[in-house]
Order: sequence, then structure tokens, then C-alpha cells
Amino acid sequence: MDCSAEESDIRRALEPLTGIRSLGFQLGARTLRIELHGSDEALYAQAEQAIQRAGYEPQRVVRPVPAAGSTGSGEPAHDHGGSGSGSGIGRYALALALAVGAELLSFFAAGQGVWPYVGMATAAVAIALAGIDTYKKGIAALLRGKLGINALMAVAV
Repeated sequence: MDCSAEESDIRRALEPLTGIRSLGFQLGARTLRIELHGSDEALYAQAEQAIQRAGYEPQRVVRPVPAAGSTGSGEPAHDHGGSGSGSGIGRYALALALAVGAELLSFFAAGQGVWPYVGMATAAVAIALAGIDTYKKGIAALLRGKLGINALMAVAV
């Protein structure tokens, strides 16, 4: 979950569930805080299932209950993030280096033997490194018949 369109999808998926007091989306952190009117673990499970049906993979993170005398609400918070696998600057730096390498191969070895194919393979690896989460979400959206931003980006690349 990293854009307002995905937030909207999740809000629609959770709308039918009664007992949810509030939803706290942190798109930059890719998290969702769900607060209930009570402490119903079954409702959290229903919320996770609704998010999965909407095409997202929630990962539950439970913060510990604050100790007596400390500040805080005393209730566990459940965050559902779709951070995916291996998001990090190193992965993007490698993708950038591969993309630059592919462009250099295309420029300096255009039409010479096997080098154009090596350039295309290098570009494909760079694209996979930089956008695999987007492709997964895009394909899932297309399979559900939704033409959202992830589906459009997956098709465009």
C-alpha cells in the first residue's frame, strides 16, 4: 500500500465491517493502524481477510502493551503493511546501475552480435529489481478486473 488509490481500495474493503473505530493510514511507512471499539481478535482476522480479498498482503505487526505508569493507550495496535520483499536503497542502486549499463550497451554495441540481447536482459533485470512489487500488484489488479495505477505502470513498462 503506497498510494491514495490503494488506500481507497482498502477503505472500501473494510467498510462493511462493523466495530472498526478508525483507520490510520501511513502511506510513506506503508502501514495501516486499525482501532476497534473493543478488543475483538476475530474482527482483526476479518479485516486481514478483507484486505487480502482486495488484493493486498497484510502483515500483522503488534506493538507491545505499554507497562504500567507509562504513557500510551494501553491497547495493542495492529499495523497492516504491504512492504513486500527486499525494499531498500541497495536494490534500487543496483537497478539503476544495470539500467545505465543496458543503455550503454544499447548505445555502443547497437546491432553487433549478441550484445543487443545482453542489453535487453540487463534492462529486464533492472526493471524487475526496481518494480517487482508494482508488477505483482498490477497483475493482481488486472486479474480482479481493476485498471489502477499499478496495472497501468506494469503494462506501460
